[in-house]
Parts: sequence; C-alpha cells; structure tokens
Amino acid sequence: MHGEMSAHSWALFHLRHPGIVFTPEAKFSFIDKDDDVIGVALRQKLIIRLGPNDAKRTATNNPIEVPNLSAENMATVCRVQVMLCYSFQQNRNTVMRQNASITTSLDYLIGDVLKQIGVAPLSSDSSKSSSTRGQHSVLELFQFPALEAILVSDQLNECDVVQFEEDDRPEVHSTFVCDFLDAVCVQTDFNAQVSFLPELLKSYIQVSVSQ
Repeated sequence: MHGEMSAHSWALFHLRHPGIVFTPEAKFSFIDKDDDVIGVALRQKLIIRLGPNDAKRTATNNPIEVPNLSAENMATVCRVQVMLCYSFQQNRNTVMRQNASITTSLDYLIGDVLKQIGVAPLSSDSSKSSSTRGQHSVLELFQFPALEAILVSDQLNECDVVQFEEDDRPEVHSTFVCDFLDAVCVQTDFNAQVSFLPELLKSYIQVSVSQ
C-alpha cells in the first residue's frame, strides 16, 4: 500500500501472541590472542516470538494426541485486493472521503479482512447490509505456527579509539536461528508468487542509491 489509502491491493499481517525481547550486554574483555589489549565485548540478542511462552513442539509420532497451541495459526500474511465492481468502488470512494471517521476507515481497510479470515467476529448488523461485507478479495499467502527467532551479534571493540581505519574496523559475528514448532503453510497461487510477492518484498528492502 505504501501509505496510499486508495491503493487497490496491499498486504495484511495478523499476529497472535507476539513478543520481542532485546538484551544488550557490554563488558571489558581481552580482545587479542595474547591477552594484552583490553577492549569492550559487546553482545546484542534479539528474540522474536509468536505464540504463548509455554508452546511446545508438535510431536511427530502423534501430533493430535493432546491439544497443542503451537500447531494453531499464530500469524497470517494476506494479499488484499479491492473488488473492482462499480458499486464497491463507489462505496470505497465514499468511505475514504475526509468526513469518514477513523473507526470507519480502519474497519473498511482492516476489519473486513479480519472477518473474512475468521479472526474477528461479525457484527450483529453485518448480515443486514451487503455494503459492509465482502468488499475485498483476500488470499492467505502464509500461515505460521508458534515460533522463536533468535538473532545474536558479537563484536570486540578497542577502547580509546576515535576513528577506525578501513582495515582495523571490528568484525561483527552474527547468528540467526528460527525455530518453527510446527509446519508452515504456503499458498501456491501463481499470480501471487510472480506479481504480488516480489513487489511486497521490494517494499521492505532498502536500496542504497549511489551518488
């Protein structure tokens, strides 16, 4: 959508039980092999979780033996497209006028989609008016189970260094591990794979423009 409220398609991300933990740690340490130079050892750890903290991996031998929250859908990535029917487009233009409330706009852009994928309850009067439902075509591209992703970066810095030379810059060693507690579901829609997903990824990739 790129912030364009009148866009005809966009991605919607729905997360359940999300959690983020960031822990930086710095301490004095020897940074050379001979233990002669004292510097600062810096470690940064980022943990991203989906699902409850007590989620467990689904057993491979009998996955339905006991209820397991990790097997439930904890995150959904959807492609949302506006139905190009004239009546819907006319209603869309009406909703997006400046006199529309924030609640009305959010319900149009997000609420209708959440109702279609079954994560938001239908309102009591939603069945009475066809103009408030089915305004978007929703395709669930990915469904993720409970997961834990851990990013750890370590680096050693000398003390009292104003500016590093090109060859003396400290090395940063990073590890990234993502543990899925159940299967990841992927929608193999051809049009979404070749047209929508590349554009979606491009919008999140920062491209440096050389002067």
